[in-house]
Amino acid sequence: MKRRRFLYGMGVFSLSALTAAPSLSKSWVKSEAVRPGYRATYFVPGYHPKIAYYRGKPVSEVPALRRNIPKGYDGNMVLLNRISERGEPTVRTLMPVKGHDIDIHPDGHIGVFNTQNGPTMVSFDPKTLEMGVFHVYEEGIFGGGHSVFLPGSDNMAVTERTAYRKFTGDLKAHEGRLAIRDTKTLKALETYPCHGIAPHEVQLMRDGKHLAVANYGSAYDPKYEKNRPLLLDPSVTIIELASGKLVESIRPAKPAGEIRHLAAYDRKRIFCLQNMFAPPAEQARLLAGVDEFLLPDLAPKYGMLQTAPPMLQADAAEGGSFANLTTPNMRSMLRAQSVTYDPVHDEAIATFPGANRVLVFRGTDGGLVREIDTAASGGLRLPRGVCLHPDGEHYAVAGDFQDIALFRRGSHERVHDRSIYTLLFGHSHITAI
Repeated sequence: MKRRRFLYGMGVFSLSALTAAPSLSKSWVKSEAVRPGYRATYFVPGYHPKIAYYRGKPVSEVPALRRNIPKGYDGNMVLLNRISERGEPTVRTLMPVKGHDIDIHPDGHIGVFNTQNGPTMVSFDPKTLEMGVFHVYEEGIFGGGHSVFLPGSDNMAVTERTAYRKFTGDLKAHEGRLAIRDTKTLKALETYPCHGIAPHEVQLMRDGKHLAVANYGSAYDPKYEKNRPLLLDPSVTIIELASGKLVESIRPAKPAGEIRHLAAYDRKRIFCLQNMFAPPAEQARLLAGVDEFLLPDLAPKYGMLQTAPPMLQADAAEGGSFANLTTPNMRSMLRAQSVTYDPVHDEAIATFPGANRVLVFRGTDGGLVREIDTAASGGLRLPRGVCLHPDGEHYAVAGDFQDIALFRRGSHERVHDRSIYTLLFGHSHITAI
């Protein structure tokens, strides 16, 4: 497709977003609509299919669960789970990806599963989980982990990386890109730079005109034989959808970790999670005063464990700046995972599985609104995935290996009779439709 023709089309999509906002994928407007009694369907990718057994066999050996695995495929697999609040049977199947985020088209006709540092991505039927297109990236390009549907179309924006590798000394050589892909074929219609290193989460902002991208800003440290991260240039970049133009690049004055995930509403409401690994002694120091039993950090890397850098609120309205969002005890921010934004109550809601915490911050001044101990308040351990419920009244939080809990937006009360008790197999994010 000619670039000018494509960009003209994107301009039309952006205009339609302003006049028909409820059609936006992951629309904040849609999340403001209240639908009492609505029951959702959740999609939860399971990282660790090797620990899952069915009828006495590892799931990787069960033909019915391998139905989407191409013949001869020997790469990573994820156990995708479709879990319904309507009493429908849970559907599970293996997918030939290394990924952790699911996107479902606003009208529900197709789902897409991007890869995280892997060479494949897939589309699938959201009802049956039958795979549609199996896409393999070109050499040297890997999935960045996240994607988002674009307004008024069957296209989506996908984060994509150059190979995550040892630092070459040239920052530009490590920058990734955004690809606009046709979800029917998964072919790229257009690509443009994201102006950041190792892009990860991407979100369509409320105006329908801009994409916000969280960029890890790291590469492997060339000083170590075993791969260890070297923090180089973490950032949030804002890209104009119609032109691919960089509108803003926001960098912390003193970065404390990789910027991996974000919830981007408007130019004053961009909430970001930082992640950084440190020697085990650092985590031990944070937890020294915690008088309770905790599950271990199940995601150690490089002989290190995740520590607790502050959450960030970006303000892109005046040249771009970050403010730190913190708690009185920083151990409550151990191992940041997922974040969403409630525009009705102007609150950012984030999960911290290393501390069994959900933390809620005000959008106006970044103040701490609520600290929820999910283990003490109902037995939900290692809370990872969080998303607004499509009923407009609740948000959902999923434990790493089991259960999905519902909380009431605004009051943050646990709604115990709406909990789903089910096995999960390690995840980062959940999607609800």
